[in-house]
Amino acid sequence: MVKGNAGYYVLTPFVLNAKTAILVNRGFVPWYGKRGELVDIEIDSQPRTIEVGLIRPKQRIELKQQAVSTTFPILIQSLDLDQLSQLSSYQIIPMLAQLDIKASDGFFRQWKPFYGSVDKHLGYALQ
Repeated sequence: MVKGNAGYYVLTPFVLNAKTAILVNRGFVPWYGKRGELVDIEIDSQPRTIEVGLIRPKQRIELKQQAVSTTFPILIQSLDLDQLSQLSSYQIIPMLAQLDIKASDGFFRQWKPFYGSVDKHLGYALQ
């Protein structure tokens, strides 16, 4: 919930090399109670550089156990990177990239500031 609105965060894979990807949180989108009507996401296949902050994803409580579909896009309650890696042709890095708030191709973003070692997180990203 953001600013009193129910919704979801849009996560898209960012391919780092032939075998590895990281999920990029592109921001929050309000949800109006229709599971079949997800936001339109346009992604091209052009190489690009993005600016992100790295965080370790938090395991959230699931209200009801759900099987994850292999047809994307999907709406999930709780992010399980291991499970998504098994469904993907890429190994997904166990970090979450938060798209910089100045980026033009995202949704509502208001990230909490990080207080910690950047070097530690860069090490995870480059593994």
